Amino acid sequence: MFELLLLRKKKSTQSSGPYTLIGGLNFADVNESKKTYKYFYVDDVFSTGTSLKTKRWVCMATGNLSVGIFAGGYGTNSKEYLSSTEKYQYDNNTTIASFNLSTGRSYGAGISDNLNAVFFKGEEYDGVNGWPRGTVERYTYSTNSKITNSYITHRAQHCSANNDTLGINAGGTYGTGQYPSSTTTELYRFSNNVLSMGANLLAKRDIGAAVGNIAFCIIAGGSTYNSASAEKYTFSNNAIASTTSLTKKRAGCSGSGNSEFGLFVGGGGQTGSSNSIDRYTYATDTCLSTSTLMTVALAWQSATSSSPGWAA
Repeated sequence: MFELLLLRKKKSTQSSGPYTLIGGLNFADVNESKKTYKYFYVDDVFSTGTSLKTKRWVCMATGNLSVGIFAGGYGTNSKEYLSSTEKYQYDNNTTIASFNLSTGRSYGAGISDNLNAVFFKGEEYDGVNGWPRGTVERYTYSTNSKITNSYITHRAQHCSANNDTLGINAGGTYGTGQYPSSTTTELYRFSNNVLSMGANLLAKRDIGAAVGNIAFCIIAGGSTYNSASAEKYTFSNNAIASTTSLTKKRAGCSGSGNSEFGLFVGGGGQTGSSNSIDRYTYATDTCLSTSTLMTVALAWQSATSSSPGWAA
């Protein structure tokens, strides 16, 4: 696992407006691990958010325009697989316990439109080891209810992004032994809860991140420590092409953003975790590090947005 290093704190400025919410931090200190951080898009500043109720890391995060959901993940150790979820209410910065997933899980991925959140299972514990599993659960915000179905392949350490009608689940690891990486993508349609195969990634990729807008998403980083490369998936024609790389290798990073740009948060190579964020601008296909650095170096955290890319 990555080493997470506390850095000398930089002064953070209180701000307002849309933001990315970062949580599910991997820290030995249980109090620190529950913390959340906000990155404000317009002002390029950080502030501390309200702490989560449960220590969780390598969890799933997604949300709509009102709430972010942190779901599953490891608890106090890598054999405690959580099934619990909690909501972060953007308007008043409060956290509340929410529904339970059908089983505990880690290394999953989540997507959401404004009506439903969808969770791709990831890894499930069998009492000895964690194994990739294929269950998908859809949570409906208005009725606080869930339905469950299975998707085509059993994978973990994958990443997901979506627009207002379609989501993509990409890459990850599968099988046994050394957990080989995958180029597989699968598409989820919100209107009918149906999954289908998507175009293959150009390279095998796991422990990366994905984020996008209404037209396309960027899938980047990961590939077991060794990649800064990025791929662009276009929703309208199910096509994948190479695009501008991240500024550095980012394995175990998280993705979030708005309709103008995507953020790739933290992660790192084999030498340790990063306190920087890459900001990918969709209109120009350019990627630069933000001028503001996080006050901690992070990997295996999760992120969601109060202004998702599909909400143009």
